[in-house]
Amino acid sequence: MEILSQIYIGTQIPKREELLVAIDEYIKYYNTTRIVSKIKMSPIDYRNRVLNNI
Repeated sequence: MEILSQIYIGTQIPKREELLVAIDEYIKYYNTTRIVSKIKMSPIDYRNRVLNNI
């Protein structure tokens, strides 16, 4: 339920379809855009950097 609290803090949970879209958008953000403080880059940027160095 942590993902729901991060998406919908202080708001009412929407219909099922809206919830699925919001979860999908959050997963895309989490895996591609979010900056990981330990490595100071997004997970996708880190993955690409590692793969380019092989």
